[in-house]
Amino acid sequence: MPAIVRLAETSAPKAARTSDLPIDLAVGGLCKAFRGAGPVLCDIDLEIRRGEAVALIGANGSGKSTLLRCALRLIEPDSGSVQLFGSDVGKASRARLCRLRARVGLVSQRHNLVPRLSVLSNVLHGAQARRSGPRIWYQSLAPHTERAEAMDCLDRVGLAHLAGRRADQLSGGQSQRVAIARALMQAPDLVLADEPVASLDPAAGEEVMRLFVDLTRWRGLTLVFVSHDLDHALTYADRVIGLRGGRLTLDQPAARLDVDALRGIYG
Repeated sequence: MPAIVRLAETSAPKAARTSDLPIDLAVGGLCKAFRGAGPVLCDIDLEIRRGEAVALIGANGSGKSTLLRCALRLIEPDSGSVQLFGSDVGKASRARLCRLRARVGLVSQRHNLVPRLSVLSNVLHGAQARRSGPRIWYQSLAPHTERAEAMDCLDRVGLAHLAGRRADQLSGGQSQRVAIARALMQAPDLVLADEPVASLDPAAGEEVMRLFVDLTRWRGLTLVFVSHDLDHALTYADRVIGLRGGRLTLDQPAARLDVDALRGIYG
């Protein structure tokens, strides 16, 4: 197993500037194994600070998605700890865990829109992290303030003109833009994106990825995105974390890396 390449804060200008920022996600000694599959995560340690854009790379089965799910306690790790915004996720009560999850936006390659509902209604659903009830489920019932906010989120992704269209009438790229608008509507502090453009063709994927990162930076959000596109990892991330065989083997500023260096993670 290759030795881990650690982030050297003493010689990284970016790290020096951000070292005093809050840590939004901290993982310590995290291990997870599935019955019949063996270890998936092995002694993972990492910290992600407020406002960072971090790419998580690695071959299929290296533990990337499992790491994101453990971060939100969607699955229980076998050992180790996860802290979100300074709170221990493993020790959080149900109510506390819900409040922590409400501060995290999720975007995946499966857009998870409600097909029969309008684009605007789907974006409104992001507000359910802050409030509940039928008035946040349908655009026709939504309060003016939430409706206006959802329209602004749609405008940010360039789809305000499609607010009334059914979600099942959208292209793949349009659907992912709506999913991003829904995540913005949640008003999160941290966004976890699991291969957000994997289902799109290269041109649409490039356009959506650029938009996605620009919007998170505009909001000052922390972003962790899983990607197999090494160019995306280098272009859109401040920092690249690599997993291989369930172990963290790379943690470097993107500016210090190139595609050849990242290919070694897959070897």
